[in-house]
Amino acid sequence: MEELTKMMKEIQEELVEQKVEFQQMERNITTNINNNINNKFERMEIKYAELEKTVTKQEERLDMIEKQLRKKNLVFFGVEETEKNYEDLESNLVKIINDKMKVSCSLSEVESARRIGKRGDKPRPIVLTLTTTGKKIQILKRKKSLDGSTYYLKEDFPPKILNIRKELQEELKKKREEGTNAVLRYDKIIILEGKNSTMAKRQNNNKRNLSESPIEKSGSFSKQIQAHKKNKTAWIPSFFQPKESDRTPSNTLPNNA
Repeated sequence: MEELTKMMKEIQEELVEQKVEFQQMERNITTNINNNINNKFERMEIKYAELEKTVTKQEERLDMIEKQLRKKNLVFFGVEETEKNYEDLESNLVKIINDKMKVSCSLSEVESARRIGKRGDKPRPIVLTLTTTGKKIQILKRKKSLDGSTYYLKEDFPPKILNIRKELQEELKKKREEGTNAVLRYDKIIILEGKNSTMAKRQNNNKRNLSESPIEKSGSFSKQIQAHKKNKTAWIPSFFQPKESDRTPSNTLPNNA
C-alpha cells in the first residue's frame, strides 16, 4: 500500500512538472511568435518610410520640372475662336499683345500657342509659351491694360499650385484688411516690409536691435507664409507588442526563431 501511494505521488509530481514545462513552452512559443511578427512589421515600417521618402523626392522633382515647363507660359482668356489654323491663332495673340497691351512682340518670340479644354459656348483659354521668361514678365506687367476689354490673362500654374493658392486667398484677404502689405507669389503669401510699408511699420522696424533685424534686400524684406501641409501618419499598427504577462522570464529557453 505504501509503495502504491509513493508511486502515485511520484506520478502526480511528474504530471505537475510536465504541466509547468508545457506552460513555459507555450509562453515561449507565444513570445517568439509575437517577436517575429513585431520584427516583420518593424522591417515593413522602415521600408514604407524609405519608400515614402523616395516618393516625396520624386514628387518634388516632378513639381520642379512642371514649374520649369510652365515658366514661360501665359494663359489668355476671352479670345474669340475665329482662327482657321495654327498660324491664325499665333497672329491673333501677337496682335492683342501689340495693339491692346502696347508690348512689342513678334511671331519669332512665340514658341507655341494652343487652346485648352473642350469646345463650348465660350471661347476656350489659350496657353501661350514665349521664347524667353523676360518677354513673359514684360507682358504680365501690362495685364491691367486689358481691363475693360473681353480679354484677360493669368500665369500658368500647375493644378496642385492652383489649389494651394485657392487655400491661401482667404488668409491673404484677411491680412490685407488688417493693413498688412501682402502679396501672393506662386504658392506662398509674401509679407512685404520696407519702402512699401506704412510709416508706423517703418518706425517699428527702426526700433529693432541690429541682432533682431531681418536680412535686407533692396531696402525691403519679406516673410513667407505657406499653406498648411497635411501630415502623413504611420500606418503600421502597434497592437502586436507583447503584453507584460507574455514577456519571457529570465529562466526561459533561448530564442531560436
